[in-house]
Amino acid sequence: MKKGDIVVIRAHGITKEIQRKLEEKDLELYDATCVFVSQIKWKILWAMEQGYEILFLGDKNHPEVKGITSYAENIQIFSDLEELKAAEIRKDRRYFLSTQTTLHQKKFLEIKRYLEEFHPNVYIFNKICGATQERQRATEILAKEVDIVFVLGGKKSSNTKKLYEISKSINPNTYFLEREEDLEEACLQGKHKIGLTAGASTPEEIIRNIENKIRGILDA
Repeated sequence: MKKGDIVVIRAHGITKEIQRKLEEKDLELYDATCVFVSQIKWKILWAMEQGYEILFLGDKNHPEVKGITSYAENIQIFSDLEELKAAEIRKDRRYFLSTQTTLHQKKFLEIKRYLEEFHPNVYIFNKICGATQERQRATEILAKEVDIVFVLGGKKSSNTKKLYEISKSINPNTYFLEREEDLEEACLQGKHKIGLTAGASTPEEIIRNIENKIRGILDA
């Protein structure tokens, strides 16, 4: 890249080191980082200034988590309650807990209850995306009411994978579709109530194409 090139920062954000390198190159930067992701980053910086040690709940390999946690020092990252229980949390220190924005709400509440009971010295900052929570709740309801559920979106998408996990835990007839070619006609046999849900980043065209294919099969 050369001076003046246009760079758009994706919704997941970027690491502190990448940010520094981009700024050094004198590029034209457009920051499209999700507002929730940015709020978590700034809140963590505030917490460190106040003397808190940082705990973070999320997938350490996810780009959002890599970006946020790159701004923290002496941070402990864990993905579930079992990992948290194994973390070093001392009674004589103050801790600040934040989370990945697409975290499963039930997982967060489970950990919140544990910390409130055993580690009241942990300040809990919940910034799970509101839209993500609504999709998760809607998927739970949907999975109970239909014969089969199709979860549409990329298999590398964190929020889409969580929708699949939620639905699958309730309705075993749950299928992950990235494109209309993934839909197998046989799985619709004997099914009358069909449910569709999709990740936040799933293109409208893919949703529409899969819906039309399902309607075509059922109407045949």
